[in-house]
Amino acid sequence: MRSKLLKISKEVVKRMTRYSPYDLSFYRQPGPKHLESLIIQITKDIGAKRVLDVGAGSGWLVKALRKNNINAYGCDNSKLAIKKNLVVWANATKLPFEPKKFNLITAISLIEHLTPAKADKFLAEVKRTLKPRGFLFLVTPNFASPLKLIQGKKWHGYHDSTHINFYTPSSLKKTLRKNGFGHFQTTFPAPSGENFEWTLPTVIKNLPKPIKKILNFLAYSTFLNRLKNSFSILAQVNETK
Repeated sequence: MRSKLLKISKEVVKRMTRYSPYDLSFYRQPGPKHLESLIIQITKDIGAKRVLDVGAGSGWLVKALRKNNINAYGCDNSKLAIKKNLVVWANATKLPFEPKKFNLITAISLIEHLTPAKADKFLAEVKRTLKPRGFLFLVTPNFASPLKLIQGKKWHGYHDSTHINFYTPSSLKKTLRKNGFGHFQTTFPAPSGENFEWTLPTVIKNLPKPIKKILNFLAYSTFLNRLKNSFSILAQVNETK
């Protein structure tokens, strides 16, 4: 019994000491430029006039959207993230916004922090606050990535002790369908211009530019994006009968 308890306590300590990046510096850092440009393009494609970023962090996406004349709001459950007129405090399972307010809600690296029950509550809140036929954009670690098998315990999804629920593209679609979403999109335009180098592993950055462009296209705009460490998905609220 004693050895069993000792084993359990060591596992608890191990989990508690896993890396978690959510300090003050995290809530000051800029966001990924390739995601910034992609989401701005999505807002234009769907004609979104009002956008909410849940888990807004430093507010980087809200700032970028506002610079592009999009009425954007941000919320986060950390007091370190609160910024006047930019990010308000809120729990993802109880959003402080009126029904049918937004055309698009984004949640980047958020759903993996929620238990399945809380994920359902979050999606119910998203559906409540989205306009009819509104959109949800999610980014989350890819539990189906071959890199997870290769890297084992060193896989990036395991680095953060607050990651408690992982998804594959298929399992997330299933969860979204159950909660009233459909019309999924999982391939997107590859990063270009100043955002081109952001997404490339170091080993690829030294390759000739034409080859890098091809690899970037394959990784973002074809079914091969299912092999990436993280994946993005755009979903739309189903019409109610």
